Amino acid sequence: MKILVIGPGRVGSVLGRALRAAGETVLGLHGPGPPPPELALAEVVLVAVPDAAVPEVGEALAQSGLLRPDAVVLHTAGALGPGALGAALGALAHPGAFHPLQTFPSLDSSPPLGGVPFALGGDERALEVGRELAQKLGGVPLEIPDAARALYHAAAVLACGHVAALAGAAARSLARAAGISEDEALYLLGPILQETASNLGVLGLPAAMTGPVARRDAAVIERHAEALAEIAPELRAIYELLAKIGSRSAS
Repeated sequence: MKILVIGPGRVGSVLGRALRAAGETVLGLHGPGPPPPELALAEVVLVAVPDAAVPEVGEALAQSGLLRPDAVVLHTAGALGPGALGAALGALAHPGAFHPLQTFPSLDSSPPLGGVPFALGGDERALEVGRELAQKLGGVPLEIPDAARALYHAAAVLACGHVAALAGAAARSLARAAGISEDEALYLLGPILQETASNLGVLGLPAAMTGPVARRDAAVIERHAEALAEIAPELRAIYELLAKIGSRSAS
């Protein structure tokens, strides 16, 4: 397929390289400004821009006069459905959603896409193309209804951004306990974080859970909570809430 990527940021750059490596014809990565002439050749337009810019790009594509009548336009905004591209574009093309459940930390990163879920949405043609592209990249197509997009995207944030924030809290605690910097503490937590992620993939829950919550050791849990309260009250609250959630997973 001939694919034009709108948005040369982290997601667009990584997907563009991956699609080219998978044998697709990537016409280019286009940045801000009017749609380029290559749009007239594109069978698929991948809109990889911030959520707030999706409607604006959809409108610009609709007004360009360059879209092929059979074009599929897929945006990569995880929390938004295909309708975010606008009614005008929906009348001219096949709008859809194509969100990889993966983290893209930089323009030059190459995160693995094999086994990664791709959240799809749209009409039958958009879903067909989305499934084909996801499979070409080694991903797992998942059709997510519009009403469930927020829940899907919350899952992505819990698994990435919030895990990173929790690792930061762990580093803060280890740094205080060991008298080292938080950067060094975060580095030292790397092995246990990586092993935990590996165990979750291999063993699942509850087998991957270890520690006092899995053992139901209430005395240790309480000592942890008291120690964390000396650093910050919110850390105690977070720990106690996660202990409750973990006890349900361990049961």
